[in-house]
Amino acid sequence: GMNFKMIRQRLYESKASGMGMDVGGLLRFPLSVLFDKRYLGHFSMGLSWLDASQTSIVWDTQTQDNIRRTFMFGLGYEQQFGKWGALNLFWTRFQKYKRENLFGAEFAIRNLSLRVGKNQAGLTAGAGVNLWKIKVDYAFVSSDLDNLNRVGCSISF
Repeated sequence: GMNFKMIRQRLYESKASGMGMDVGGLLRFPLSVLFDKRYLGHFSMGLSWLDASQTSIVWDTQTQDNIRRTFMFGLGYEQQFGKWGALNLFWTRFQKYKRENLFGAEFAIRNLSLRVGKNQAGLTAGAGVNLWKIKVDYAFVSSDLDNLNRVGCSISF
């Protein structure tokens, strides 16, 4: 898949914006195929190329910053609980400036998802809502510099 993104930054009185593109792929299969146990969930393996377009951010001072391209690899496990919910566990490894490992869990009930995780700086948390083909996500992310609040919206075709 592909992701197009718009970035807005603010640092004191300066503002910046830019656009970028990410590319990725996912392999997902039921573990029952390997272990002959029907109750086992699905295993996932993914690879992403973040900022594949060499994302540029232009400041109102006419200074330009380029975001470094990054490869990301991850493993995941999903266990369904009937038709009403699922538990997802994941591990991700990537290196932009230093190597990082991310861990997380998501519990989904019908159209609502609750998430908790751990990055290098501390805890992360979030929630998501699916309405028809529209998905809205919120995330709180701990960072070395400052805590981040992220909001995302996607439409499935």
